[in-house]
Amino acid sequence: MTKRYEVRRFEVEPIAIIGIGCRFPGAKDPESFWQLLRSGVDAINEVPSEDV
Repeated sequence: MTKRYEVRRFEVEPIAIIGIGCRFPGAKDPESFWQLLRSGVDAINEVPSEDV
């Protein structure tokens, strides 16, 4: 039995990302976090039980 799929077309509208909010381990902002990743730093640590 062959399945048939309906093709839907959507209009494309431009969007703008005007901000970012993040929390990164071992970094204060996305750029610092990217530098950690590029340099191979392991920023993983244990989460205190009161934060869980």
